[in-house]
Amino acid sequence: MRRIYLIWLLRKLTNPLAIRLAILSAVGLQLYLQLSVTHIASNVSRLDSWWSASGYAWGAFMQTENSVRLFCLSALVLAGWLAWDSVRLFRQRASDTP
Repeated sequence: MRRIYLIWLLRKLTNPLAIRLAILSAVGLQLYLQLSVTHIASNVSRLDSWWSASGYAWGAFMQTENSVRLFCLSALVLAGWLAWDSVRLFRQRASDTP
């Protein structure tokens, strides 16, 4: 019986969706540890328009450390990949049901 539970657990853990979620969570945790979210929120709250906020965000991104840029870009890529797979899986399941 233990072997059956072990096989079930391994199948669940090696699911590509679960692996991508784990990697995205690890990248998100690293971003949280690298960034000061309270300082970012206080600086953004002072801006008066979306245009100035986008300029601030782009300038802050370009002047930050390389590790933070890498984490941000990898989080965006992984989130997009996860969204693509979720939409594909949803469409596949919707077409399979009669």
